[in-house]
Amino acid sequence: MSLSKIFTFTAIILISVLIGACTQDLSSSTEFFQADSSPTPVTSLPTLPPTATSAQQANPTSQQISETKFGFTYQQSNGNRIVPGAGDFASLTPIDIQLPGTPSWVVGVPFQEGIIWSVSLENGSIISLFSSEQGISDYPNPIPSLSPGAPIHSIVSDNQPALVTVPDSSQSKITHPIYLPKSNSRAYITQDGDLKFIDADDKLLATLSVNALPDARILVDDQDRILILTEPTEIYNHAVLGDGLEARTITLIDTDPTTRVISTISLEDNEVIEGIAPIWVDLIGDGDREIIVTVSDRELGAGIVVFSETGDRLAMGPMMGRPFRWRHQIAVAPTGPDGENELIVVRTPHIGGVIEYYRIENGELKVAAEYAGITSHVIGSRNLDMAAVVDLDGDGAFEVLLPTPDLEELVAIRRTEPGAEEILKLPIGGQLSTNIAGVNFPNGQVAFAVGSAAGVLKIWTSE
Repeated sequence: MSLSKIFTFTAIILISVLIGACTQDLSSSTEFFQADSSPTPVTSLPTLPPTATSAQQANPTSQQISETKFGFTYQQSNGNRIVPGAGDFASLTPIDIQLPGTPSWVVGVPFQEGIIWSVSLENGSIISLFSSEQGISDYPNPIPSLSPGAPIHSIVSDNQPALVTVPDSSQSKITHPIYLPKSNSRAYITQDGDLKFIDADDKLLATLSVNALPDARILVDDQDRILILTEPTEIYNHAVLGDGLEARTITLIDTDPTTRVISTISLEDNEVIEGIAPIWVDLIGDGDREIIVTVSDRELGAGIVVFSETGDRLAMGPMMGRPFRWRHQIAVAPTGPDGENELIVVRTPHIGGVIEYYRIENGELKVAAEYAGITSHVIGSRNLDMAAVVDLDGDGAFEVLLPTPDLEELVAIRRTEPGAEEILKLPIGGQLSTNIAGVNFPNGQVAFAVGSAAGVLKIWTSE
């Protein structure tokens, strides 16, 4: 049984396209992509290895699991938008690829000696291409569409690339399935709010009636536990994140040895979680994961709350003081001047965005520094991934990368002893229309890509 069976017809076509590209002379192919910077054409790709056997797919070894690489619009499976590795991006010349439409989402996964980039256009068409030191390979055969606006999740497993899909018309069209590597299975949200699990043969393994938020992103830890926002409500009608629904609860689920709900964290009656996924990391440094969400109160507005996995409120940040003013949680990263862990948040990204750097002091989230004049989100969009934390100058310290208010440049902000400062601006060549897609390699090399309303995918790759 090949990986293509696991991920249905999308993977079948993607893999066949890759194999076909190995023998096709791209100089005579149709102009489905056109690289504006005219890189050296890649006339062939490395031959793909034989597909894994049925036994390998059904019972992946620990080595296969560790070698599985993932592409998320939100960078990490735990919702933390940080890209490991480093590069000096000030000296890099990006590659521009003209697309046959406006891109909405992009993800990248290391593959062979390069990267497989998958791009979703506004109409749902999926485009994939291979970038390496030799340039860009375009694949002239179209790949099947997803529902317009649906985000994408990609993997490379057993040295084969695929998009993660499920053959179920009842799945939610405004989020994506997730791959669980330990069990070689997939989990997805249905339009009725159920969470379903299917195996490599598309056989139903379990159904949990969790009343999931329809556009929730499914977070996964290294034990294949799942964290998801649940119990949608319309009591806080801010409606800037794609609809008027926000979650009232957070549900933690175990999948090994059986699928079951471990805990459900509930809010106060006048509160909602204004977001589509938590950040699920060890913020405190005690060895346990914390759950970080933006909680919005109908009278006090938005603030950041840190929960334990059992539902204890471990720390809270300041509230806005009025409703319908949002805080956008971005990442937890060692951005402090001496490498201290900080929580990065953007306050009011729609009306004069301000980066806030939080630290926990005596059970409180306190702002240690601020930087104004940026954004991280467009009103009405479900794209909450227009920001990332990356080491962009190779000095070993992370910077926050996010767009300027006009969405035409990416700006890198570095933490300093007195506050924060801009160190770099990268022109996009049009208004940003996608998430920021980051890729890191085992050797520490970093690449990232963004798409613009001009129909261009721009790729930077460190040396």
